[in-house]
Amino acid sequence: MGRLKIRQGGSWYYAGYGTQGDSGYSGYSGYSGSGISGYSGYSGVSGAETSAINFVIDGAGGTIATGIKGDVVVPFACNITEAWLLADQSGSISVDIWIDSYANYPPTVADQHDTYTISGATKSQETGLSIAVSADEVIRFYVNSATTIQRCLVFLKLVRT
Repeated sequence: MGRLKIRQGGSWYYAGYGTQGDSGYSGYSGYSGSGISGYSGYSGVSGAETSAINFVIDGAGGTIATGIKGDVVVPFACNITEAWLLADQSGSISVDIWIDSYANYPPTVADQHDTYTISGATKSQETGLSIAVSADEVIRFYVNSATTIQRCLVFLKLVRT
């Protein structure tokens, strides 16, 4: 908590300012009820905090090949609530996500949690998902099949738990 010295007219007043927190702090009201009120602190995040993973799968100028495309570590516990696929052109693609702990790295097909697909289009979206991810787990992206699509963004919406 800090104090700010403010000159108003010929007098000096002290005003406080809050620090970032869940509900924030009200500032000082000044001495003897006179002076300038301080700033209220940041009220913090309301509701569940969301984050996202944006993972680009690139075929380097050609149709995306099948196989493992990469891994991402999630440093906090969360649920995957949405998944989108956005492609550079109309076509089809099927992408698995495999999730496993650091101790069991690398994730394998036995750790498959879901498959997302585009079929004869440029995008797809799945909502209402509830895939639990523990802190420090690894998400692996695996392409099962692809036709025509040369670049695809996999977007996963995460809600912290």
